[in-house]
Amino acid sequence: MNTGELLTLLLGGGAVATISALFSGFRSLQTGSRAREKETVKDLVKQRKDAWRDRDYANDLVDYWRTRCGTAEFFALQGGVTLPDFGQPPKPPADPEEEEEA
Repeated sequence: MNTGELLTLLLGGGAVATISALFSGFRSLQTGSRAREKETVKDLVKQRKDAWRDRDYANDLVDYWRTRCGTAEFFALQGGVTLPDFGQPPKPPADPEEEEEA
């Protein structure tokens, strides 16, 4: 066996080992990425559900207090109490996203 054949044999085996190491590293990277993506998606779903729950709770609070104040106003008027005139309710601030679109 001469030097050329020995180098070919060593480099050939080394190339196969290098390529297989690259493929196994790429596979483990993909597997790790998929696991992180799954965890990220689960976190995003949880955050979305929490936001929806908070929004629903805030809407329920608004409805409760609106009903409570309306009931108090009704009974006050039934009892002959004169309520002060507060005028028109203030307009809510404009949504900045709608202003940008216009």
